[in-house]
Amino acid sequence: MSLLHQMQSMASRVASSVYHDWGATFVRRGDLKNAIQSCTRAIEFDPGKYEAYFNRGVAYMNQGHYAEAIADFTTSLEIMPKQYKVLAYRGLAHYYDDALTDAMNDYNLALYYHPRESMVYVYRGMVSHDMGHYEAALHDYNDAMRYDPHNAISYRRRAETHVKLGNLRQAIQDYWAFLETGAMTTNATRQEVESIIGKLRLQLA
Repeated sequence: MSLLHQMQSMASRVASSVYHDWGATFVRRGDLKNAIQSCTRAIEFDPGKYEAYFNRGVAYMNQGHYAEAIADFTTSLEIMPKQYKVLAYRGLAHYYDDALTDAMNDYNLALYYHPRESMVYVYRGMVSHDMGHYEAALHDYNDAMRYDPHNAISYRRRAETHVKLGNLRQAIQDYWAFLETGAMTTNATRQEVESIIGKLRLQLA
C-alpha cells in the first residue's frame, strides 16, 4: 500500500470514529434520527466499524424497526464475534418482534460468553415467562438477583411469574422489594404496583 493510500485509509478511520462518537451520543440522548445518520456515515467511512452497526441497531430498535436492528446487530457480530452485549440486544429485538425462540438462542449464547450478566438473565427469564416456562423464568430471575441484588426489574418480573404460578405471597414480597430498591419507581409506577399489591391481598383474604 502506498503512502497516499495509507494516509487516506487513516483519514477514513478517523472520520468514521468521529461520526460513530456522534452517533453514540445521539443514541444516549434519544435523538434516534441523527444517531442513525451519524452511524451510517461512520460505516460509509469504515465498513468494518462494528460499534457503529451496534449503535445504529440500538437506534433502529428504539424506533421499533426490529428487522433493521437485527440486521445491524448480526453484521456487528459477523465483524466481531462473541460480543455478549450485542447478542443481548439482538435477543431483545427478537423478543420485541415476538421471535421468542431466536431471542432465547441469543440469550443462551450471551450467557455462555458472559455468565455473570444480571440483565441477560432477566431478559431470558422474560422469554421463558412468555413461553409459559415459569419455573425456568424463576430460576433466571433468581440468578439475576444473585449477580445484582439491586436489579429492580428482576424483582418485578419475578413477582409477575409468581402470580402466574399462584404464589401470591411471594409475588407481594417481590413487588414490595421492587418498590424498595427505589429504581424505576416514579409516582405513577408506585401507584400502579401498590394497586397490584392491594388486589393480590384481596385474593388472599
